[in-house]
Amino acid sequence: MYKSYKSSTVKFKLSNIDINLKLGQITAIVGENGNGKTTILKIIAAEVATNAGKISYPCLYLNSKPDLYYIKQKIAYIPQELPKWYGWLIIYILQHRFMALQDKIIKI
Repeated sequence: MYKSYKSSTVKFKLSNIDINLKLGQITAIVGENGNGKTTILKIIAAEVATNAGKISYPCLYLNSKPDLYYIKQKIAYIPQELPKWYGWLIIYILQHRFMALQDKIIKI
């Protein structure tokens, strides 16, 4: 897989990554700051898309087909710093579930 970011202050490139994760196996991703650990985790959790390459989840396919909503329910990624939010937890959860369901809504 390949992912790059460019801005006026940051140039980042993650390339030639080949990962094979096993179901039920604990895997650690280690490295120096700024080398792409968080980017890899966000790609695996389907929070960030790659610029090129392929990512698949054969053990998480529903009825032998990839279903991104189902896959995202089975993968957890907890960032080092959580964003602040205000209000009731149930409202926060429902808003995020609705946002995830928007991918499933068929527009006519």
